[in-house]
Amino acid sequence: MKKNTCFLFFLFILVSQVSAQSFHLIIVSDTKDKTIGESCKTNTKRIMKEFYEVACLLEIPLIAYLLEEENATTTKIKETLKTIKTSPNDICIFYYSGHGVSDTASQYPKILLKGQTLPLSFIHSELKQKTNRLTISMADCCNALGTSSAVTTFKSEDSLLKSIYFDNKLANDKEKKENYKKLFLQTKGNIVMSGSIKGQSSYMQDKYGGFFTDSFISSFYYLARSTKKNQINWQNLLLMTREMTYRNSRAAERTQIAQFLIHLN
Repeated sequence: MKKNTCFLFFLFILVSQVSAQSFHLIIVSDTKDKTIGESCKTNTKRIMKEFYEVACLLEIPLIAYLLEEENATTTKIKETLKTIKTSPNDICIFYYSGHGVSDTASQYPKILLKGQTLPLSFIHSELKQKTNRLTISMADCCNALGTSSAVTTFKSEDSLLKSIYFDNKLANDKEKKENYKKLFLQTKGNIVMSGSIKGQSSYMQDKYGGFFTDSFISSFYYLARSTKKNQINWQNLLLMTREMTYRNSRAAERTQIAQFLIHLN
């Protein structure tokens, strides 16, 4: 069976631990779409790489469910949500890259795959009902009546990130691990986020991926490597993600404002 035509399930056992703890990562990516397929592929690779590094450094198993190409459907998403079994200490992250439309019942978008829609709010609600300690749902897609199209002008505006997070030096691996612990192991609750507010499009570019995804990864990269301990929290990370999404969209002569809702103990 070919890799590109099957439902891919990766299980990376990084270390055996006495306490049951896993990192569940669900990635849904519309890589077959004619307009944004290449951008979705870029998003998928970057998100997988970033969270794989987190799991490696924290020495916990990463269980990744990848739905792309023919398997990027609302039916497969629902099946995956039913399949996942979690424990009280687990981390569960859902990430979507593709088309989306606005949801009359929520400020967050509906995923749009092969003519079928599924609200991000529904996915987030389903994941919250499980026994996860930390649940995060994120979607890089439009939140309007129309669908997004790739744009070709894009330059990441990350100089602001460097000036805020760095104190003339990078965190070493030990310090970076402690930063990851604060974000993933010492936090309980849930977060939902999307690349654009209601009524807006979300933009993508083949090389860098979505403006929102690039901004999240850049903000995460700098925050995780910061030596300023008082800044290591999800609020700062997502505020910076929103700022960078806006800056990147304005640099491309678009306007895109990311949104998020945090419920953490």
